[in-house]
Amino acid sequence: MKKLYTLLIGFFCVLGYSQNPLLFDKNWKTEKVIIGNNTILPNENSGYFINFNKTNTFSYYSKICSENWGNINYNTISDDFTITLANHYLTNCTFTDLTNFDINYSLFFTKNSSGTNKINYNIESNSTGQKLILSNSSGDQIVYNFYTPPVNLTSKTWSINSLKINGINYNKPSQYLGGSTTIGIDGFFNTSYFNTGQGQIGFFADNKFSVLSLSVTLADSDNPQISQFDGLYFDNFFSGIDGRINPYFYEFSNDNNTLTIIKFNGDTATYSNKFLSTSEISKSKISVYPNPSSDVVKIENLKPNSLLELIDSSGKLIRTISNIKSDKTEINIKNLASGIYYLKVDGQSVQKIIKK
Repeated sequence: MKKLYTLLIGFFCVLGYSQNPLLFDKNWKTEKVIIGNNTILPNENSGYFINFNKTNTFSYYSKICSENWGNINYNTISDDFTITLANHYLTNCTFTDLTNFDINYSLFFTKNSSGTNKINYNIESNSTGQKLILSNSSGDQIVYNFYTPPVNLTSKTWSINSLKINGINYNKPSQYLGGSTTIGIDGFFNTSYFNTGQGQIGFFADNKFSVLSLSVTLADSDNPQISQFDGLYFDNFFSGIDGRINPYFYEFSNDNNTLTIIKFNGDTATYSNKFLSTSEISKSKISVYPNPSSDVVKIENLKPNSLLELIDSSGKLIRTISNIKSDKTEINIKNLASGIYYLKVDGQSVQKIIKK
């Protein structure tokens, strides 16, 4: 009997991991919706992206016209899932060329959302990344692409050097040379000067991205030059709905050691490749799990006496843990509201934490 139990456990483990891992933790760019014989295309630069989580949740959203999210039951045997809840929050969409697309895009998920909306999916690899095709129970389809960003962008830590806002150049003040920017292949965006912004970006095919979300801390500096540069960076360059409607372009120079991000209006932010310090290398080894979580998050590979800070999406400090004697600890988030939080270790941003 012992052998039989072992075989059965192994069999169910295989079933549990049969879901295609390529589906998860990517911001898939929406390319088209097919309703019957009609193909509906979004605006070329519209920021419609979808993201699937392993925790039976998903979000498909655009800051242009609407935000949508819901719950999923994944089939552990085949590549399909059932939508058990689909929410659609429609904002005031003033972009008439997107209204028809937005309505049909949302209906794909919501019109059979009572637990019977079964979605089949197929993922194909191509020269630019992966292609995802969703097909619902009505025969409608949505086609997505995930464009793999260049390794020059995602494998380096960048330091902001200068800004050009409304034609005026601003160099980083010599009084404070801090700040670093990293862009993960999964679209996790962490950028800082005096304050820190964390969120998600979605990649396009031709060296551009949309800012899907960005939460910024609200600290103030006593130095007016530092405050001015920090304000220009977060309040002008990465601000408002601009990045949702009009993507940012990026380009490399100086043997790929200089990165320039270009806003639709011509404003630029220029970065240099920042070699990791010892503390930043230690930060990259820190393990945070489970994430998302509904009650407790465990943090491992810490240095002794580390200082942990948990910050909400508005920049408010929620919790502090200090004088940690071992290399591991945990944070109880059971009583926190659902949403996105950010973990700092010894003053450095480490990872976003999703409270279910």
